[in-house]
Amino acid sequence: PMLRRGQPIIIGYNEGTDDKDAVFIAPCSTIIGAVRIGLDSSIWYGSVLRADNCSNGMGHHLSTLDQIQWEQQHWINSKDKQQQNEAESRTNNLNQGGAIYIGKGTNVQDGAIITARKEHTLIGDYVTIGHSAQIHSARVDSHTLIGMGAVLCPGSHVQSFSFVAAGAVVKDTVKSGELWAGNPARKLRDLTEVEKQKLIYQAEEYVKLSKIQTGVMALGGNVPDDVTATSTEQHPLLTDSTATSESTNSSTSSNSTTSN
Repeated sequence: PMLRRGQPIIIGYNEGTDDKDAVFIAPCSTIIGAVRIGLDSSIWYGSVLRADNCSNGMGHHLSTLDQIQWEQQHWINSKDKQQQNEAESRTNNLNQGGAIYIGKGTNVQDGAIITARKEHTLIGDYVTIGHSAQIHSARVDSHTLIGMGAVLCPGSHVQSFSFVAAGAVVKDTVKSGELWAGNPARKLRDLTEVEKQKLIYQAEEYVKLSKIQTGVMALGGNVPDDVTATSTEQHPLLTDSTATSESTNSSTSSNSTTSN
C-alpha cells in the first residue's frame, strides 16, 4: 500500500499471532496518515483511506505505543471541555482534522473513500462498506451495511444493525435497525430480524474471502512491520454507545446469503 505523511497503525496486531495476513490490505489501496485498522478487517483494491490533516502531529512520535498513548491523553481521557475544544479546533482549522478508526472484521470494498478532514471517522466491528461508497468524518456503528456508492456526510451517524441503500446520501442519524435510501436519505422501514442476521453474515463472509486473497501480497507486501501495534485492546473511540443487548443475542450468524 501507499503510505505517506504519517503512520497508519494496525490496532491489536499480534494478538497471539505473528500472522501478517490477520489483516488484508490490497497492494493498490491507499492509506494515508492517522488510520487505525482492527484485526480481520480488509481494505480492498483501489480504496482510499485518508487522514492526513489529523491534529495529532502524526509522524513525530517515536513508536506506535507513543502514538496510542498520545491519543488516549488528548482524545480519550481528556475532560469534556478539552474534547469540545479539540473538536471545534478540528472543525474550524483546515490543518487539524481527525483520525480514521476501523474495528474488527470490517471490509472496505473496492474504490471506497474514507476521510476525516473535519472530525474523526469511527467505524465499528463487522461493518460492510460497499464499492465506491464514501464516508467523511462520520460514525458507523457495528454490524451495519453501507451500500455501493452511498455517501455519509460529515457529522452523520449510522447506528448498529442498520442498512444504508446504494446511492443514498446521509446527512443525519440513521437509528439502529433502520433501512434508509434516497438523496437526501430518509427512513424507508425497520429491518426484520432475519435481515439483521444477514448483515452479520455479509461481513463474516468478507473475512473469509479476504483470507484467500493473501497470495496477491507477493505483488506489493501486506502489512509492513512499522505500521503494527502491540496493543491488544480495542481503541476506546470504537466503543459502540448505541449497541443494545440485541448485539449480544445476534452473535451467531445466519446461514442465509445476502448480496451488497
